[in-house]
Amino acid sequence: MNVFLLPGSLINEIEKMLYSFWWGHNSANYQGLHWLSWERLSVPKVFGGMGFKGLKAFNMAMVGKKVWKLVSSLESLITRLLKANYFPQSYYFGASIGHNPSYVWRSICSAKDVIRRGFQWSIGTGEYIPVWDHPWLSNATRILPLTRLHLEWPSITVSNLLVISQKQWNVELINAFIDNAIARNIFNTPLFPSITHDVPAWKFERDGAYLVKSVYKDIRAPPMVQPNISIIGEVHNATSFQSNSSILYSNDVTLKKLYWAHKFNSSILY
Repeated sequence: MNVFLLPGSLINEIEKMLYSFWWGHNSANYQGLHWLSWERLSVPKVFGGMGFKGLKAFNMAMVGKKVWKLVSSLESLITRLLKANYFPQSYYFGASIGHNPSYVWRSICSAKDVIRRGFQWSIGTGEYIPVWDHPWLSNATRILPLTRLHLEWPSITVSNLLVISQKQWNVELINAFIDNAIARNIFNTPLFPSITHDVPAWKFERDGAYLVKSVYKDIRAPPMVQPNISIIGEVHNATSFQSNSSILYSNDVTLKKLYWAHKFNSSILY
């Protein structure tokens, strides 16, 4: 699960088994009473669900951990092997899936958008950081390769914009060749002497570490982080539910009590 992207049909079968177990399906004659869909149950507890893992999102976050090793350990054996086979003249984010790829490479490519959302460079020497279409500016914007400079300097790295000996931006060079708006973003990007080599950082964690938990939350966040959450056709305030939910989960209650509390909560019943 942390190497391959599981087929959707397999994930559906696993979730069906979990779903049936939860609702008491134990024979061909008794399938239990299904009060909520699996999608509703996998909503986080603070929004009224049971917080069960969405296997597709969890699988993607696990595969993303391998991708993170690929983009953060540039000199590792597996990185050099994949680079030689699939993107010899490019970087991971600029690589295509290619012709007749292995299933491992297909899985790695599938996590590209997930990694791109949280990927941010911390600038050391700048020699490993391409200027074009990479997240190295402090405001997380990218310099798109749409200008004449890209034609003249297609392989320019951030190190070419630095005065390496002083760990400062080359103000004269940047002002001469880059337009004012982009130049301002560059000058507003801090350079820390303590960072001596280029370090990829996961921007959703303070220490920059890639955590499967953090990535899973990011994948699941778009449809759920809203001021009002509709659980089943009924809109309620997420903040008020969060306060009630925290009380419920902070108490030492049995699984049976928790089950019936959710089943008869007026916010999540049909």
